[in-house]
Amino acid sequence: MPVVLRPSIAQWTNLWEAMDLLAFTAGTVFRLADGRAPVDICVQHTATELIAQKAWAHSIYWKSNQMVAAIKASFNGAA
Repeated sequence: MPVVLRPSIAQWTNLWEAMDLLAFTAGTVFRLADGRAPVDICVQHTATELIAQKAWAHSIYWKSNQMVAAIKASFNGAA
């Protein structure tokens, strides 16, 4: 059973990378108070990008196009 979040969390966009051991798909674990699942966006990187980040997959999101798009969408109310 998914955990229902407080109404103060009105939206959630979760970026995750398969090689990130700390990542997960929030939509399978949580539900927003209105019953919607958080938005999960898989961020994929090449091995070269991961090596350049010293295999810190958890930190590689900051330079991803998906992160930029998610931030822009949240300002437009679309996230």
